[in-house]
Amino acid sequence: MAALKMIEEQYSTEFSVTGCAPMAGPYDLSGTQLNYIMRDTPYASPGYLAYLIFAYNSVYKMYTTLNSVFDSSYYDKFKVYFGDNPTSELNVIDNLWPSSEIPSSVLRPKIIISIKQNPNDPLVVALKYNNLYDWAPKSPIQMCHCDSDEIVPYQNSVVAYNSFISKGSTNITLVMPFHGGTHGTCGIPSLMAALKWFDSMKN
Repeated sequence: MAALKMIEEQYSTEFSVTGCAPMAGPYDLSGTQLNYIMRDTPYASPGYLAYLIFAYNSVYKMYTTLNSVFDSSYYDKFKVYFGDNPTSELNVIDNLWPSSEIPSSVLRPKIIISIKQNPNDPLVVALKYNNLYDWAPKSPIQMCHCDSDEIVPYQNSVVAYNSFISKGSTNITLVMPFHGGTHGTCGIPSLMAALKWFDSMKN
């Protein structure tokens, strides 16, 4: 979706997009996705929160030091993982989490309050900048997402779809290729749905 947005806004004279089939994206980063991760309930991959904060801080310089964001005992572990040669397995950092698997349990209380209550919190502002629904795509889009996605909630796609339609986009569809599918089990059905759609557009 991000690639399509950039093409349409910056490279429309170079590329003509026949169709785009994004799948299970966190299009509403500052709303649906953030609220879901910041709930006081377990999250299937809590390590994503650390990935998000470390990555965004490297780009947007939101915090002078991340030691002020994470509880010090967890920050010491995270900074080793996100050093110059980090390992690639998400489960490595997931396993550093408390047994509760609540993402925010590694954050300092003042950070939790700010993220949840302050619309000008630096992380919230950065996520708003990266939302992918506040525009009107011109290219045909078939969005694939399953309703039991436990990593990227289905509501992300609903928000994006409704926004696109309200802004005048006319060739947008939202497909649920596997009712009850999770983030993992929805993958293959989504790919097959995209392939079938692409095949239908062959000349």
